[in-house]
Amino acid sequence: MGVTSELESLRLLVEHAPAAIAVVDTAMRYRLVSRRWLTDYGLGDRDLIGLSHYDVFPEIPETWRQALAGEVLRADEDSFVRIDGRVEWVRWELQPWRTTTGQVGGLVLFTEVITSDVGRIEASTEAQMAAMPDSSDLAGDLAAFARWHLADVMQPLRAALLAATGAP
Repeated sequence: MGVTSELESLRLLVEHAPAAIAVVDTAMRYRLVSRRWLTDYGLGDRDLIGLSHYDVFPEIPETWRQALAGEVLRADEDSFVRIDGRVEWVRWELQPWRTTTGQVGGLVLFTEVITSDVGRIEASTEAQMAAMPDSSDLAGDLAAFARWHLADVMQPLRAALLAATGAP
């Protein structure tokens, strides 16, 4: 297989992958993107090839320098505020790719938008918190329970103690 056909195979693999994938060079310019990348980030049919990742996403801080030094970076839950004010939650991993000479040539970005998952978890947590009794009500309920049952336990103990000591 020639270099051209290998590159074309790689381009097709990335473009049609059922995941959000982008391949960037060391200047963070896009070399390849999957259709899912474009869909997940609302980029339509925009041609990103050659554009800087930071021009496409100016709201994202340049925090991935370690990956460009060869380190694999990942986050299970990471949020960023989009230009329009929406908060996006993503799971991501950055894998450095290397040139034929072994130098880092750029990064492969794998991402999954998990905003809806995080929203469901937050809603479930809020519902559970709302269903819990107010802590002041809970304290009062526990005190009433203790008084009621303490009287049940103390009555026989008092009678036994009085009988044992011979007190009237």
